[in-house]
Amino acid sequence: MPPPAHTSPAGRDGLRVLTLNVAHGRKDGPNQLWLRCSTIRRNLRSVADLIRRVAPDVVALQEADGPSRWSGGFDHVQELAERAGYAWTFRGDHARGWLYCFGTALLSRVPLEATESVRFSPTPPTPRKGFVIGELRWPGSGLGPPETPGTVDVISVHFDFLRRTARERQLEELAHELERRSKPVIVLGDFNSEWSVPSSVVRRLAERRGLHTHDHADDLRPTHESLRIDWILASREFRFLRVSRPFLFFLQNRQEKSFRSGKGLEKWTILFFAFPNII
Repeated sequence: MPPPAHTSPAGRDGLRVLTLNVAHGRKDGPNQLWLRCSTIRRNLRSVADLIRRVAPDVVALQEADGPSRWSGGFDHVQELAERAGYAWTFRGDHARGWLYCFGTALLSRVPLEATESVRFSPTPPTPRKGFVIGELRWPGSGLGPPETPGTVDVISVHFDFLRRTARERQLEELAHELERRSKPVIVLGDFNSEWSVPSSVVRRLAERRGLHTHDHADDLRPTHESLRIDWILASREFRFLRVSRPFLFFLQNRQEKSFRSGKGLEKWTILFFAFPNII
């Protein structure tokens, strides 16, 4: 039986959030175009099994396909939602063409409202990237502005992998969206950027919007080959409490992060996985 949907995570110690680059369902294959539909479905079943075991409240996906000729012709997000037991889903198709339709997505066991998909400006020759955003309802948490109490914005984002200049433009577009919002925010995804490099878009976003992450200087937690390019950022309303050491599984890296409201109103848990991100 799938895990039950919830109207609120308030009955738990915290909120668990998972970020995954599902790589169009190819797992460690060279390209999804050369895989049978049955193989892609089997790969996604493995992802769904992991999600069920971890049981996050919200899952942020990148390289998540809608029905596409190059990846089996079915909706990968809906497949994962049904198999893992998630009642609320939202997918943004940032890259569209004859061969493909994909982007970022959110799965949730608690209600997601005011969902929106934003496509970054074109970056030829690479496919367009973007982000999806949803408003998570958490009654009684003490979070959110007075006009919408108990709300948090959750974002799944994917930045360009090829060029620094493209990522910098995308940073400006994401930052502009955040500037017009007043809620606490959790940003999850594949930034294709390390923290310590001078041109780091993840560090610049954190500094510009007052966000933070756990232990950004720790390079012992790579999320793609030897690089740490997948991140979770949170508003300053939250304080990180602990982090577990990574382990190697079907997914490359695990970090379990807990943080709570700076006002001591709530304890939150962020659970972060990064898919072996084969660009």
